[in-house]
Amino acid sequence: MHKKSTPKEIIFSMDLKNSLKSIQELAEFLFQINEHLKSFEINLTACLHVGSINEILIHFEKILKVDIWSEHISFIQLLMSKVQSNHCLVTSSVYNLLNDLYLFRIAGSITNTSMNIENNTSIYFLIGRLIGDNIFQ
Repeated sequence: MHKKSTPKEIIFSMDLKNSLKSIQELAEFLFQINEHLKSFEINLTACLHVGSINEILIHFEKILKVDIWSEHISFIQLLMSKVQSNHCLVTSSVYNLLNDLYLFRIAGSITNTSMNIENNTSIYFLIGRLIGDNIFQ
């Protein structure tokens, strides 16, 4: 990764028909990316949320530009503005899918947003993997 590269956001699309498997694969992918980035002394900051995309806008200017919009994307951007460096926040929709497989710590809640999504949603820090009695971070 080039030192001047500053990717802000990566949004992953997932198959909601098998959301447990998809979100688990995404969590494992984040752990792998985090391990790789540590060797470059780069901290990974991430948020995971299961939601829908309502609109895709395609612009034809000098270059092709694609915008995707959803209140869920706005919500994840709100979460990204609150997460500390080197942490991963997840919403209750992700926590409910993965709480038997991973270790979480409560981070608080998001209340009274102007977005049309579940208000008073709890948010959690994804801490590590649960494998038997062992915790791997």
